[in-house]
Amino acid sequence: AGYEFRILARGAGQKLRGLKWNGRRPGLIVCDDMEEDEQVENVDRRRKFRKWVMRALLPLGRREAKIRWHGTILHEDAMLARIMKDRTWTSRLYKAHASLDDFSDILWPEMWSEQRLREKLASYVAQHDPAGYSQEYLNDPFDNSEAYLRRDDFLPMSPRDHDAPKKIVAGADFAVSKADRANRTSFTVGGQCVNNLLHIVDQYAGRWDTLEWIEVMFDIQKRWNPDVFFVEDGVIWKSISPMIYKEMQKRDMWINCFAIPSTKDKATRARPLQKRHRAGAMRFDKDASWYPPYESELLRFTGTSDALADDQFDSTAIIVKGLEQLHDLDTDDFMDEEEIDMRRNDPRKALGRNPVTGY
Repeated sequence: AGYEFRILARGAGQKLRGLKWNGRRPGLIVCDDMEEDEQVENVDRRRKFRKWVMRALLPLGRREAKIRWHGTILHEDAMLARIMKDRTWTSRLYKAHASLDDFSDILWPEMWSEQRLREKLASYVAQHDPAGYSQEYLNDPFDNSEAYLRRDDFLPMSPRDHDAPKKIVAGADFAVSKADRANRTSFTVGGQCVNNLLHIVDQYAGRWDTLEWIEVMFDIQKRWNPDVFFVEDGVIWKSISPMIYKEMQKRDMWINCFAIPSTKDKATRARPLQKRHRAGAMRFDKDASWYPPYESELLRFTGTSDALADDQFDSTAIIVKGLEQLHDLDTDDFMDEEEIDMRRNDPRKALGRNPVTGY
């Protein structure tokens, strides 16, 4: 009682200046789905819309007016995303579950069970659009235009790639605290073939304490038996390496750890990864369950600003940087000692003219 309402259906960008009701400016402004996909993809259109919001829409209300803005975040630089980061606004972000690879904290379990959400994600993955699922169900879009790695360079492994002999290597990016929600421990497993193509074949990431991720390290050793386990040298490695070596003796299982000098600037450290990736010298197991969140995370890294999560990017970069410090592989690297010995003593090598005597 005593309230008057006026409903206006107007599209973003239309003239609003001077709008009144019974001689007064509005006391409540409701904005719903003000942005659309094509608009947010263009930087000039985003800038134009932002100017319209700040100069025409927001000054429209009376002094005590309330403004409510609802919608799906369509771009990291969209107006709604900017409002969410603005401390002068009170905001709430809702998403169907925690993240692309974490189905905890389901928002509406009666309507969207974990199984149904996984099926929906699988349908987006089948269309090669996990980013679309992230946008529509997690309110978490990301812009690939400034990405450090290009989406088109994530080449899939063929059946022939799966069968090709490989030298297996692993890379680790450690985090020692389970409480730190921003960091995870990440292990990436890759295989380099005789053509020097690097195949990313497995990925592990989680918020584990030191004992937990040491266990994961040995699980990787059991499953993949990597020739080298690349780690970044630094405070964390120096503090936990004695524990790992002691565990090797206890289990009689030996991991060949190779420490790479630490580099603070992640963009500089990952330059070998960027060069190899853009040269088309990497392949990825895109059918694996771990792959969609893995690609999503690697695409978020821009090299100029910190991503929300970049642990899987770091462990992949460590692998490539480590391989740069080792020699290129040739056919002999894929032979055991018996095969090499047979090749050296092949009687066919004794046939023909002696290069010294000429007989």
